[in-house]
Amino acid sequence: MDERLVLLRNHLKNCLNNLTEEEIKVIVQKTDGFSGSDIIISIRDACFESNRKLEKANYFQEITIENKLKYKVVDDNLSQASGVKKMKFIDIDPNEILVPEITIVKKTNFL
Repeated sequence: MDERLVLLRNHLKNCLNNLTEEEIKVIVQKTDGFSGSDIIISIRDACFESNRKLEKANYFQEITIENKLKYKVVDDNLSQASGVKKMKFIDIDPNEILVPEITIVKKTNFL
C-alpha cells in the first residue's frame, strides 16, 4: 500500500487535481493488485480527461476570479444558466480557460 501511495502522490502532482489525501487513499485501496505501470497509465488517462472534456465542450460559463475573466466548462444541460455562452475552447484565450481538475469521481471511473 505504501508504494502505491507514493506512486500516486508523485504522478498526481504533475496533473491538475483536487483530490484530498483521503481520496488518494481510497484510490490506493481500489488499486490493490495493480502493477505500477497500471497505476501510471490510469493516472495519465485521468489527466487527459481534462483535455477531452475541453475538446468536447460546447458551452462555457464566464466567471471572474481575482478581477480576471475566466471560462469554465459547463454541461450542455446547463446552457441556459447565467453567463453561459456557446463556444469551443479554441475560441478562448488559453490564459482564460479554467482547466477541469481530476476528481475522485473521474478517477474511480478508470478503476
